[in-house]
Amino acid sequence: MAYRRILASRSPFCRKPLLYSIGKIALVASAVLLPRLAQAQLAPFSSFDRQDLSYGVYDGQDGHASTYVGTKLKYSSLVGTYLAHTNLSLADLTGANLTGADLDVSDFLYTRFTLANLQSADLSSAYFLSCNFAGANLEYANLSYVSALNTNFVNADLSYANLAFADLRTADLQYTGLIEANLNQALLPGFMPLLPVVSGAVVTVDKGNTITTAGAAYLNSGGTLFVNGELSSPDISSGGAIHLGDNGNLVYTGPAYDGVEMHPGSSLSGTGTVTGDVYGSQTTITPESSRGAPGTLKIMGGLSLDRSTLTVDIASLTSYSVFDVRGISSAAGSHNLISIDLQNGYTPNYGDTFNVLLDGDLYGGEVARFAHSLTLPVNWEFIADHQNGDTGTLRYTGLSAVSVTAPEPGTISLIGWASLPLLSVLRRRKRTVCSEA
Repeated sequence: MAYRRILASRSPFCRKPLLYSIGKIALVASAVLLPRLAQAQLAPFSSFDRQDLSYGVYDGQDGHASTYVGTKLKYSSLVGTYLAHTNLSLADLTGANLTGADLDVSDFLYTRFTLANLQSADLSSAYFLSCNFAGANLEYANLSYVSALNTNFVNADLSYANLAFADLRTADLQYTGLIEANLNQALLPGFMPLLPVVSGAVVTVDKGNTITTAGAAYLNSGGTLFVNGELSSPDISSGGAIHLGDNGNLVYTGPAYDGVEMHPGSSLSGTGTVTGDVYGSQTTITPESSRGAPGTLKIMGGLSLDRSTLTVDIASLTSYSVFDVRGISSAAGSHNLISIDLQNGYTPNYGDTFNVLLDGDLYGGEVARFAHSLTLPVNWEFIADHQNGDTGTLRYTGLSAVSVTAPEPGTISLIGWASLPLLSVLRRRKRTVCSEA
């Protein structure tokens, strides 16, 4: 009986339900997968409009000069794909991998790139209208000469990307990473949080490069813009910081009655030049190099401060911070502070002077008026001199480093023992005088 059951189990009639199920699964799988495989080959000068090419692999293929209007390419792999001169309007590339893809001189109207990876992709001279790059990775991407109208780059990473000559005036760059990005001649939006909200993040404008903003370029809290080229029409928002290298130039190009506005909590430092007036409220200005050494900060315009701090680094009698301005003033009733940082253990001697403020204004007397608003550290005074040029000098009035030398405990003991014979003599002489009386 057992033998018959074994033979029966091997009968084709018994295996029929199993084979039928496998065949059915294969048929369904082929119905789903074969169309995908058929679509997996891109081609130049072709139309892929409104097709669903999601999750496909198109690495290294040539699909240039084709149209992909309304095409779904979600989470597809397009690594190294050649898609230049294409029309990807209304396409959905959410989560797609376009690392190293060539998309230059293409049109992207209302295209979605949310969370897409476009690292090292070539998007030069492309036209973007109302596209969404939110959270996309565009590190090292080439976006030179692009026009990005009303395009969303919120939380996108454009670090090390080439944005030279890009028109981003109406783009949304909130919290966008632009670390070491090339922004030479880029047109940036007004009221733009230029830096990511990451403490210590740095954007560099290299020597010879120029950035022009459509309005005021605002810097977000926690970041620093290091300028060794030229930055035009900036304002500095609360918490933002601009550092000017030796070749850095902050150029104000707005109305003549206005200037660079520093908002509360912002800071300006460096050894470069500001071309234009500077208005600061509850701000900090420090002439120093990127390594913290004292230097000279030139302001080729007026400096007007309200409840702000001028930080002076002093390393020696000949090495200290200098504010070279073309006029200085303070709001009526305002109080400003001079903060002094003695570097490398340096201690001045009584009467040492440091000529920290040079005012090139033709009228003179402004430094003396400005001095009334100043609060200084203990043992320091500020001297205004408009007879020999309108200057401001810090003078140290404390004790010299060598004038207050406390004796060693052992020395005090020796002095005490050495004075005992003298005390005994004095006592004997006193007793003799008393007995004679």
